[in-house]
Amino acid sequence: MDLDKREVLVARGTVEIIQLSELERLLEEKEKPRGYWGFECSGM
Repeated sequence: MDLDKREVLVARGTVEIIQLSELERLLEEKEKPRGYWGFECSGM
């Protein structure tokens, strides 16, 4: 899968991600990068 498609898949449904340049570098360097998905239940 090419880099552009991987970026779209990683960023879909997110509100906030790392800097785009960091994401691109990570996807170029690692075939299967790991990520952290956080959830904050801060109330209304």
